[in-house]
Amino acid sequence: QRKSRAGYSYEHHIEAMLVGGEIPFEKQVVIDTKKRPDFILPSLGFISSGETIAKTGLILSAKTTLRERWKQVEREKGDRNLYLTTVDESIASNAIEDMCNIGVQLVVPESLMDKKKYEYAGHKNVLTFRQFCDDIVAPNLEAWRSAKLQ
Repeated sequence: QRKSRAGYSYEHHIEAMLVGGEIPFEKQVVIDTKKRPDFILPSLGFISSGETIAKTGLILSAKTTLRERWKQVEREKGDRNLYLTTVDESIASNAIEDMCNIGVQLVVPESLMDKKKYEYAGHKNVLTFRQFCDDIVAPNLEAWRSAKLQ
């Protein structure tokens, strides 16, 4: 139960960050049979529209620990952009590469990019939360907000 509470708490923190940044999103929406990612930015309708701009939308999944559980997100991904946030300090380098091979981008706190302690540094599919916000969210925010209002 403690791990489950930690996961819910982590999701609530991410939700608070999205709300605070006025980033449009939908939470726990069923996208296909029994697939329910944590967050869709900006909305399911947007990423499912088939229009070129829809490719800027993304799925944001949150896992406090990864272990083998990161493989669950592959089912949610489909042909969409998927970003997996985590605070897991003990992930193997080969698991990070496996995620890269299936198109999963990892988003981690800046503190986990320390090369000496953790495996995240030096992988092309790993971003910090700051990089995620600046390089992925910010450039698309105007399009997401205007599409969300329609």
